[in-house]
Formats: sequence, C-alpha cells, structure tokens
Amino acid sequence: MSSKSIETLENEIHELKKQLNDSGIHQLQDLVDNTSEVIMLLSPEGEFMFANTAFYETVGYTQIELKGSKLKELLHPQFANEIIENLNKAATGLHLQDFQIVLRNSNGKRVYLSGDLNCRFENGKVISFRGLFRDITQRRQAEKAQNLYYSIAQSNLNTKNLHDFLSQVHNELQKNIYANNFFVAVYEPQEGAINFPYHVDEYFETDENYIRRKLGNGLIEYSMVQNKPLILNKSDLENLISKEKIFMYGSELPAVQMIVPLRENDKTVGVIGIKSYSDENKFGIRDLELLEFVSGQVALALNRKKSEADLLLQTSRLNAVFDSSSHIIWTVNQKRQLSSFNKNYENLIFKALNINPQINTSNEKVGWKLISPDDKPILREKYNKAFNGQTQFFEMHWGNIDGGAEWFEFYLNPILSSKNGEIEEVSGIARNITQQKNAVLSLQNSEGKFRNIIESFIDIYYRTDLAGNVTMISPSVLIHTGYSLEEVMGNKVDKFFENAQDSSQNIKTLLKTGSITNFEVNVKRKDGELRQFMLNIRMIKDSKGLPVEVEGVARDISELKKGAEELIIAKEDAERSLKVKEQFLANMSHEIRTPMNGIIGMIDVLIETELNSNQKDYVLTIKKSSETLLTILNDILDLSKIEAGKMEIQKLPLDFEEIFDRLIGLFKQKATEKGNKLSYVFNGDIPKYILGDQTRLLQILSNLTSNAIKF
Repeated sequence: MSSKSIETLENEIHELKKQLNDSGIHQLQDLVDNTSEVIMLLSPEGEFMFANTAFYETVGYTQIELKGSKLKELLHPQFANEIIENLNKAATGLHLQDFQIVLRNSNGKRVYLSGDLNCRFENGKVISFRGLFRDITQRRQAEKAQNLYYSIAQSNLNTKNLHDFLSQVHNELQKNIYANNFFVAVYEPQEGAINFPYHVDEYFETDENYIRRKLGNGLIEYSMVQNKPLILNKSDLENLISKEKIFMYGSELPAVQMIVPLRENDKTVGVIGIKSYSDENKFGIRDLELLEFVSGQVALALNRKKSEADLLLQTSRLNAVFDSSSHIIWTVNQKRQLSSFNKNYENLIFKALNINPQINTSNEKVGWKLISPDDKPILREKYNKAFNGQTQFFEMHWGNIDGGAEWFEFYLNPILSSKNGEIEEVSGIARNITQQKNAVLSLQNSEGKFRNIIESFIDIYYRTDLAGNVTMISPSVLIHTGYSLEEVMGNKVDKFFENAQDSSQNIKTLLKTGSITNFEVNVKRKDGELRQFMLNIRMIKDSKGLPVEVEGVARDISELKKGAEELIIAKEDAERSLKVKEQFLANMSHEIRTPMNGIIGMIDVLIETELNSNQKDYVLTIKKSSETLLTILNDILDLSKIEAGKMEIQKLPLDFEEIFDRLIGLFKQKATEKGNKLSYVFNGDIPKYILGDQTRLLQILSNLTSNAIKF
C-alpha cells in the first residue's frame, strides 16, 4: 500500500472517531480501547489498519513501531504458512471461528491468540479483515507444562536406563522451551569428579553418552555451592570469571544460561542446565520454574536408576557366574524340590530325558533318574547329611538313565537362611570326570598309536637325551644302517657318524638355536659303506620351557646326491659340445666369407663389361644371390651374438620395392623351374619407406617364399 493510501486511511479513521464522538457514542470507543480482548483491523494486503490497546500490550510494540507493518512480519515462522493459508480462506467469505494466530512479541517469545476472523466486502471485493482474539499464551504454557510433568513422570517409571530417560526428558523439554543445549551433571565424591550422564551442546561435541572430568573450579561447582536456581547472562558469566576465577569449559560463552540444583534427600548431588548462545532473552522466570520441576524428576530418576543399576549389576554377576560355570549346578529345598538350576543342568536333563526341568519339581523325577538303582540309597543318605549341615563329596555314574558309563564328582553344600541361620536349601555341584578316569587308558592307546606310526616310518626317527644318548629309534634304522634296535639304543648318536667328533660339535652348536634343518652328515653302515644322510633336528622342551630331549628325522640322500652329481657332469658335457659346435660354425662362416667377398667383387667387375640385357639380368641375379648367401653367413655369426645377448635389431630407412626386387631375383629361376610365376603387388596403404632391419625382414620373406615354392 502506498504512503498516500495510508495517509488517506488514517484520515478516514480519524474522521470516523470524530463522527463517533460527535454522535455521542465515545463510550464505545473506550470499550474497544480498554477491553482485554485483542481487536485487529487489517487491509486486504495484511497491513495494520487498526489495533486496540490490548493488542499493543500483548505484542510489546508501540503503535508507532508497527506503523506500516504487515501481520506476516509478526507471525512466528513455524506457523506462518498455515496462518496465511487460513487468511486466504477468509478472503473467500469463510468465517473462521476458534482461529489461532501465533505471533512473536518484541522479546522474540511466542504469543498465542485464539478467536474469530472474517472479512468485510464491498462490491464483491475484500475491504478489510476483522479479528477478535483472546490471549491464550498462559493457558497453553500451563497445558504444555502439565503435559511435560506427566510425560517426564511416566518416563521415569517406564524407561530402563538413565540415558534413555534423560534423552526423553530432553525431547519433552524442547517442546516447551528452547533446550537445544541441555546437560545433567552429577557430583561423584568418591571419585572426586563431575560426571555428565547426559550432555548435548552445539559447541561441545562428544561421541560418548557422557563425559567425566575431575572436580575443579567450574560453573557446575559454583552453582552447587550456591545451591539455588540461577539465570546467568553473558555479562554475569564474565563477572564470575573475573572475580570468582570461575573456569569455563568449552570454546564459547553462552548468551544466557539457566542452572538448577539436583537435590536428593535435601542434599545437592548435581545440577541440570540449559543454555542459549544467541539470545540472552531466551529464558524467563517461568522457564526457570519449569526447569526446577524437571530437576526434581531427574533427581528421583538418578536415585532410582542407581539403585536399580546396582541391584541389576549384582544380579547379573551372580547369574553370569551361575550360567557361565563349566560345572552343573542346582539347588533343592527341604522338600527335595528343585529351586534353581543353571544351563548345564538343564541341557543335561534335556539330553538324557528329553524334558526341560521345572522349578518346584521333585528332584527324584529328574536328576535322580540318571542314577543307578544301586546308588540311589547312597545319594539319599548324602542329601540327608547335607541338610544336617555336613558338606558332602563323592563320585558316581551319572548323565544317562540309570547311571550310564560316565563318571561325575559331586559336592553337596548346605545353604543357611539369612534370617534364622537354619538350613533351607542344599546346592549341588557336579563335574564330569570321565576323561580323568579314562586318562590312563587313553595314554596307553596314544602310546600304541605313536609306536605304530614310528614303526611305519621309511626315514629314521629317533630321540636322544641332552647328552646325545639314543632313547628311542624307529625300526627303519636296520634297513638304512644294518644296525638293530638293540645295537643302537643307549649309544651316542654321533657314534655312527663318520668324523664323529666334528659332527657332534656342529650339532651341539646348532642345537643352541632350538632346531637344525637340512644338516648333512656321513653315516657309516655296519658293513662299512658310507652313506649320506640329511638330518632335521628339534629340541623338545617341557611346560616351563626347559629343554628335556632332542628328536630328529634322518633321511638317506646318497642316491639323490649321486644322481645330482651325474646330472652336473652331463650338463658340463653338453655345454662343452655346444661350445665346440658354435666355434666350428663361427670358423666356417669366416672361412666362407672370404671367397664370397671375392665372388661378389668379380661380379661387380663383370657388370661393368659390355653385356646384353639377358646377360646383365643373369649377372644381377647372381649378385643378389651371392649377397643373400653372405647374409646367411653373417647370420651364422649372429647366432653366437644372440646366445651372448649382444644381438641388435637395426632401425634404418628401407625401401619395400628394393627388398621385393631382391626377393624376386633370388627365387625367380627356382619358381620358373617349378612352373610357377613369382611377382609382387603392393596395397595402396603400404608406405614406400619404413624404419626397420632390412636384413632380418629379407630373411623372413626368403624363408616364407622358399617354403611356398618348395611345398
């Protein structure tokens, strides 16, 4: 709306007031200005045409400050779109009842208005919006506070752990006040520390659910000493830092912070707080009262959750010990009924009887079914003694119906009542000892298997004491050395080595490292023959890491060594033969090259003489063939270069036509003899010149052409 239109509208309002006064109804004007109801008159564009005194008092602005303003400038951003949409509905003629508008006052706080809104029309056009509202801000705050109290109280009862409860408190608190930055701090006197079971701060990031720091001179400690609710703005905090030497944790001072004590049985055990880094007017006295109520619920939760956590921890420890034990554990009451049992007991009963044991079931219907009839009287007597206060220990067959083959050891211990000291229950502990009972037999079986393996050894397996005396050796020693077991046992192992003194010394030196691998010795057979053996030896240590024995495996490698030596000799003979062959080829190529050079020279002289065209063509063919033969001779010399790794491929300009002319000259006569015609045609894509080795290319083409003519 233009300034001229506003001025015209103001004049009209002024004239209207004058007419009202002149008509003698100025009392109506007083009623409009003094009523507690909020009255607004808006232009079609949403500008304020008129508002009563109650409106300005509600939003905290003066008439001058809002001059020329529009309603949407005061709307809370969160609700603005919805409110404007409803205004558009009113512009269609719809009368809005119980219509809510959410504004922001001069302090940035929300103001909730509820009432009726309609439009005035002239000639079908909207002239103005007229609204009559009530301020319901306090009512909404009371309702939200009541909902908050109820939600937090319910969370206190229903959440399983403290962090979940505090997280719900934070969520509920944010619905009522600005609480993006919320913390709970608890003093731990035994640790001399401040613990934060909940801490959310935009300038203080943590990856954990809590943080802990040593007791110091921070704001938490200061507020606990003050022991009262505090609202501190930035200047208050700066003053505390300066005068009280308060240390502020974090990198940024908040614009305002509220802190309320946590009291447990009239004792301050910590604080809770919220803060804003952007607006020092974020919190008021009602926010502080709300936070005080929350602190009471948090204190109750801390106390209850701590007690629950302690009890749960103790119970968990006992259950963990009970269920994680490798033993089978159960208890029976005086009626000989099961009162508790662990997983091992349950698994044993289910495996043997295919039933799950139940509490208050007679023990004779479950565990006793796994006792042989002959042992049941003994077991009954053991239980009677245990209920008389005598601890019992015994061994019986158990684990299957009527006992079975497995052995168990049992302990029966009396359990005294904490009230009167009488024996109310007896605990049973059982452990399977079948393995121990059968240990001797298992050891004998193991020794038998080990001996069978030793006897099947192809190589020689042996053991010696630390002095080198043979204590065990495989029967294969007879095959490899000609000595029987009796002749070897008890003797020093190096007695059978050739040059025994040196070998023994070498072995003792190497054994300091704990093992020997692929160590070769000469062994003298009983018939005097020397054989070569490869030894792999290892030190055997006891459980304390001390050496007690030496074990080794000896393999006869005489035939392998002999074969390797023969292979070396054959290789050397082949290399000598190859070298003689290469030398012969090199000598021959040198010898033949000399007369070939003479032939090529005389051909060059012959070309210079007077020849007819056919004779000249024949001479040129002889020359090309001679040059090719010389190239072949050079190739023989190149063979030695290739084997020496000195062969080099030339990269020189070459003419394809020249190469193929030489090729035709070499094989034209031979092709004619075979009744063939030899010629060449170049594709248009082939260049006239390339870089390459002319000699090698001609060799390849000659081989291909020769084979083509031949076959």
